[in-house]
Amino acid sequence: MIEDLLKDAYTLLPDIIHDLRNSDILAIKSKKNWTQRHRLMVLMNNAEINQKLVLENKLVDPLFLLIFQDTIELLKKWSSNPHWEELKTSMKNSGNFKHTIGKLTIAERFLKQGYKVEIISTGKTKTPDIGIQGKGVTNERDWLYLECYQPDLLVGETEELSSIHLSRIVNKTMKKARKQLGKHHSGILALFSYDQQDITLDILSEKFSKRLEKSDRPYLVGILLFNNYIHQSILNESITYKSMVSTRFIPNLAYFGSIDFLTEDILNFPRIPLGKNNQYEMEITTELSSKEILIRQYEYLRSLKRKLIKIPLKIVQNPSPHKNVIISCDSNSFPLFAGFGNINHLCGNCGSNLTDHIWRYSLSNLILRCPKCNKYNKIPKIKPSVYSNGKRILISNGFKRIKKSIKLRRGGFIFGNT
Repeated sequence: MIEDLLKDAYTLLPDIIHDLRNSDILAIKSKKNWTQRHRLMVLMNNAEINQKLVLENKLVDPLFLLIFQDTIELLKKWSSNPHWEELKTSMKNSGNFKHTIGKLTIAERFLKQGYKVEIISTGKTKTPDIGIQGKGVTNERDWLYLECYQPDLLVGETEELSSIHLSRIVNKTMKKARKQLGKHHSGILALFSYDQQDITLDILSEKFSKRLEKSDRPYLVGILLFNNYIHQSILNESITYKSMVSTRFIPNLAYFGSIDFLTEDILNFPRIPLGKNNQYEMEITTELSSKEILIRQYEYLRSLKRKLIKIPLKIVQNPSPHKNVIISCDSNSFPLFAGFGNINHLCGNCGSNLTDHIWRYSLSNLILRCPKCNKYNKIPKIKPSVYSNGKRILISNGFKRIKKSIKLRRGGFIFGNT
């Protein structure tokens, strides 16, 4: 098996191995830590050592051998991809090699679940790494994008990281999301790590959650923590190793894109265990009706204990129904509008919640009459979000009475006449 892996490596990446061989020999002689060497050469060097020892029924660092096997199998699958030459060229750089392996590992997981996956070519402008599209969807605007990021601290030796180090990872991740996704692409920042402890991932999840409470990024679906690790089991004095994946998804309540089914899949798969050892897979929910998806999203996202952005509204006196859309409720029920976003609008007089868990781009140019104090509150005029192709509803001027709270959909835009 080891001999076959080495042959496959030379077949797939002959030029890279040739170019890196001498520099890696020097790195070994100077006793550099393996984390300072090119990952491919570390894996190949370990395989070459074990190829000699296997006849003596010995192995050195068998975990590296399993990682090498996973890496070669992954590269073989992608060697027929139209982007292979570009991918191969990039892997000569040590950092790019780790990034490419992480990117292809994540892409492979989505492919196995029936998604269409596209590797996006790197150009002069900042672009994400991967485009994904759900089964049966042909509308180009329904693509969701992933930017993959591999912090060096999370792919080297497994060690306990300080809170300061993890906070730096969060800050760099959020900056990368803004650069690579930003104005042109709605999507996910996928953070790839290797062999990290659960406690580290739990702390990272909490830090990302708190950071997203302060953020208002309508293009960012959320942060996906993707951890590749080796599970060791002992049975009858025999040790076996298995490559595993664990995932955590931290949703961004401010996301305002109109892609529902992809979001629902991502929200579900961290919570659905398949088999043992906390291995998780994505659940495909494209068969659900749009109403069922909305209900599930509504219940799940509202259940998250997140701090919301509270916006007091400006009180207006005696607004004219001929020049304004004035919305009031027949009962004293609150709120007038509800969703599963990150914004609450408060009455400028009594502080009551007039909207609950909606999005910054949900409402425009409306006046809401507070059911408690009867004061008129102005929702300011804003432009529609560029991140959504959801329904836009224009309401003509006049008094509009509602019988109960209106549940809003993410991506929808309700606005008053100018």
